[in-house]
Amino acid sequence: MKTLLVLLFAPLALSAGCKSPSGATQTSTEAVAPATVLITQQAPTPKAPVKTAYGTAEFGMSFDQVAALPQFKDWFLDKDTPAISNFQEKIGELTYRVTLFFYQDRLYRVDITTADDLYKPVSRYETEIRSEVANLRDYFGRTYGKPTTDNGMPRSTGLEPGYIVQVYRWRLAGKMITIGISESRDGGEYKTVAQFYDTADFQAYKAGK
Repeated sequence: MKTLLVLLFAPLALSAGCKSPSGATQTSTEAVAPATVLITQQAPTPKAPVKTAYGTAEFGMSFDQVAALPQFKDWFLDKDTPAISNFQEKIGELTYRVTLFFYQDRLYRVDITTADDLYKPVSRYETEIRSEVANLRDYFGRTYGKPTTDNGMPRSTGLEPGYIVQVYRWRLAGKMITIGISESRDGGEYKTVAQFYDTADFQAYKAGK
């Protein structure tokens, strides 16, 4: 039996389901919050900056505040979702799609996916997808240290269409980071998915849904 850990994926990036280790299925649709996963309790990383979301943006900032920051000057602004996105953002050594999400005009979540949010064929799984996951792990690791949970890179045959398998997870003071891999609903295509969210604001978002 395959063991799948749960990871949410973004409204603009993917509508996919996630399986918990117990085998329960959870559907991830637009604006669905990350599912709770039981993990070994460890002390939060003390050096983690609590309010830092992405770059110069901080959790709790309004849509207009983030949009006014020089770093996000040329990003795509979607006031209906609301979200602020860059489809070709350099992180570490590679390029990804990065989307900042807001709830009640507060930045509460950052989603990172394969550039342009495109799936890649299985022939690129052991090369490009593996490199994307490792690059994000190293990028976050420079600030937050080793992941709280390290499940190792799964084989492509260990994934399942329409689901996301979690590879790394950081449980931090006031926020959470997850990195995983999604297989397309039709199968045989893959992309990297990651999520970085403020715990308190996420709980407010979840309570308001």
